[in-house]
Amino acid sequence: MSKQETPLPVTSSIEPEWASDARACYQGVIRALQCARVPFAVSGGFAFHHHTGIWRATKDLDLVMVPSAVPEAFEILVQQNFETYIQDPVWLAKARRGDYFVDIITGVGNATMPVEESWLDRAVDDEILGIPCKVIGPEELIASKLFVTRRERFDGADIAHHAGNIT
Repeated sequence: MSKQETPLPVTSSIEPEWASDARACYQGVIRALQCARVPFAVSGGFAFHHHTGIWRATKDLDLVMVPSAVPEAFEILVQQNFETYIQDPVWLAKARRGDYFVDIITGVGNATMPVEESWLDRAVDDEILGIPCKVIGPEELIASKLFVTRRERFDGADIAHHAGNIT
């Protein structure tokens, strides 16, 4: 087979093998926030999989919530032994426990679009790591990725994949 005939690599649609402590950590976060009735939706790699069928390894759990929910989420996560802090007051809070992170996203990085209740209202049902929960809707996922264009990262390919799979 010549180089020109070599088939292109195909992105795997097989779920990554989660380290048992990572799985337990992220499951604990979802359950604790649900139990406390803190409104959120899962975003990031899990939402990308929901909307495109493409799995990729992720280093954290991304959640979207309205900015006013962050203090209560922090209280719950501190009870779960997380260190919590505001990374960027415009759009990003973080929780860390050991090697595992939770990104709490409250808007887009250029301050033009805060997360609103409507984002959560339009979230769709899914199951993340075996737990029923809400996943950010397709339009909000695309909107949140439009502004991830920093030097160290660019989510344009995710937008192209996602936009082609919206039904």
